Amino acid sequence: WKAPDGLIEAIAAVTTEFRTIRNLHPLKIYLHGPPLCGKEAVAEVLAQEYKLHLLSRQRVIDAKMATLETSVQRLEAGPADDIAAAEQEALEADKQLLAEVTAGLQENNGAHDSEMVRGWVAERLRSNACLNQGYVLDGFPASDDDATAVFAPGEDAEDPEAPDPRTVAAHVFAFEADDAVLIARAQALPESAAAGTCAASPDTMHTALAAFRKANTEDNTVLNWFDFKEIHPVYLDIADMTHEDVLKKIRNVLPSPRNYGPTAAEQAELSARAAEQRAIAEAEAASAHAKSVAQEEAERARKQRDWDAQTAEIRKQEAEALEASSLPLRKFLMLHVMPTLTKGLAEVCKTRPEDPVDSLAEYLFKNNPTIE
Repeated sequence: WKAPDGLIEAIAAVTTEFRTIRNLHPLKIYLHGPPLCGKEAVAEVLAQEYKLHLLSRQRVIDAKMATLETSVQRLEAGPADDIAAAEQEALEADKQLLAEVTAGLQENNGAHDSEMVRGWVAERLRSNACLNQGYVLDGFPASDDDATAVFAPGEDAEDPEAPDPRTVAAHVFAFEADDAVLIARAQALPESAAAGTCAASPDTMHTALAAFRKANTEDNTVLNWFDFKEIHPVYLDIADMTHEDVLKKIRNVLPSPRNYGPTAAEQAELSARAAEQRAIAEAEAASAHAKSVAQEEAERARKQRDWDAQTAEIRKQEAEALEASSLPLRKFLMLHVMPTLTKGLAEVCKTRPEDPVDSLAEYLFKNNPTIE
């Protein structure tokens, strides 16, 4: 039994053992490159595809500042009696740190202290989220000193000169391109996309490129630090590569994603997308049904019109045939029956007998021209 104090106290060791036995090692990626080389977009795709935490210098700073401000608001919002002693102490520490950071920003013209930022990044890399799932580091560390501080080993490390194997990046990708290629990309950007970036103007772009080239010479670059630690970078000449080409080459180096199902947010998105697709399918089915009904009604009406027209034509033909066939009989009646019948009717009208039918019959019998 390796957890005499209980599972909660030994959860870190249990998690490590679980990952080791099942070979579920976190994927740790570092991307390096000049401004507008496209590594930011690549980092976002990799983080989403491999379910990794996306980190950069500015992202870590923003997250830390938000945490400190939340702590101060929590401290100022409620009475001290409602806050546990340990939490109270942590909140007070965050309040003091925020005051120090704010003062440092004022002294350094809005720039954060490098040592403090390195500590924040190292803290994020040692978080359970990054230790268990992995991360994508976008452009930081930017120097040997950054890398040494960020990936510094723990106090109980066997080799104090080696980086912390739990946090150091295992895959390093270096984006390379000439300044002319990067400047052409900056010029091709829409004004809305370039606003607020180094591509906003030619001066800011040239300044950013010059700063990067100065910090990354052949003999002095953070890539040499990784190379010296036996973490050999993969160099990507992006001049003639599309975004998809870069991703394809990186995927060929990385292992396959090991994702065990969507997160709650992704599941909600999938459910919403499925509901939307069902609604679209139902609407299409209803539209198709309505169209089918309309077509059937139109076809039924057409058939009814055809039937009525055919019936009218048949009746017309029957009437004409009946009239044609009745002509000989009419001629016979007009010659031999109607004269005598007319006289008989006239006689009945004059005499007004009690039985007009019998009287008419007797008259026709007596005056039948065919009987002598």
